[in-house]
Amino acid sequence: MNLFQRNIQLFVLILLLASAASTVEAQLLRREESTGRRPGSSREELNAQSVIDSAVEAFSVGQDDRGIKALRQVAKQYPDARARFRAWLLLGEHFVARRNYEDAIVELKKVYTSEDDAQVSLALCKVGICHYEMNAYDQAVASLRQVINKYPGSAATNDAYYYIGMCHYHRKRWGKALQAFELVGTSVADREDGGDELAEAGRRLFIRVRDKDLPVLEDLGGDLLVTVAAESGDKEQIPLEAVGGEEGDFVASVRATTESSEQGDGVLRIRGSDKVTVTYSDENTEAGEAAIRRLAEVRLVSTAGLGITDGAYRQRIAAVAIEQPVFIRLKDLDLDTTIQRDEVRVKLLSRYKVIKEE
Repeated sequence: MNLFQRNIQLFVLILLLASAASTVEAQLLRREESTGRRPGSSREELNAQSVIDSAVEAFSVGQDDRGIKALRQVAKQYPDARARFRAWLLLGEHFVARRNYEDAIVELKKVYTSEDDAQVSLALCKVGICHYEMNAYDQAVASLRQVINKYPGSAATNDAYYYIGMCHYHRKRWGKALQAFELVGTSVADREDGGDELAEAGRRLFIRVRDKDLPVLEDLGGDLLVTVAAESGDKEQIPLEAVGGEEGDFVASVRATTESSEQGDGVLRIRGSDKVTVTYSDENTEAGEAAIRRLAEVRLVSTAGLGITDGAYRQRIAAVAIEQPVFIRLKDLDLDTTIQRDEVRVKLLSRYKVIKEE
């Protein structure tokens, strides 16, 4: 093969590589266009995220000025990157932690244009907290109310109820403060993965029902009940009670235990990993239907706890005496699968230093 032929092959190879690169780039552009992203945004997002990571690292070692400067550069260098909203949010949270509330409000309000509801609701809540800390209670309530009205299922909603209650408390509006405090913890976000809702086994279960017909039924003396049934067999009917100032908001609660109980005693007998089903009868729907059953399910899980205790298995201890019994307590209701006494195995390790004789 002469030099001319080699050059021809090299030229053809370069053309093939260029064509392949163009094809890959075209596929990336089509993918980004189909998802509504600007061309080149992937690279911008990665670069912007790298800058944010360096800022977080700077904050962790006490280099606040370097971290603030890095976060402010994100929006300037990458004005189309979605990561700029996270940068503004982190910057606002940093200023809140440093009690620099005015600068925090300026940065957090920039997040309002984000398409991510979680970011916007968190920014609104943080702005409300800033106004609360500055004793501007009316402005705080206005911002926090937006969280509740626009993003009722967000993670920030419970904080919004709490700080609204605190604003009314400082204004000596005791009734409104109580209404807000009663709603703290009643907001539950929907699961994005479509999996089972989870609850800690052995804890009291709380059920929330929102139905504008319930106040009318309550006035008429009707029974306001939900049925709670465990997969292992026990079933209880639990009364609903009005909560807060929202019309049609009612809650019920039931104690869930692995101990023996009778059906109908108001205590739900469960086993480890039970699925609990809650049933509510909607007597009159907006569409005019009657007695429609509404179902909700929750899977019980247990966070295990292991420790060395005293002889009564009550209090944990940090040391044991030599040549004395060692009492170990393991709490994991996931392993309570039968009515009989269940058995588990635990592994004990003894570490000690062998002293060698001189």
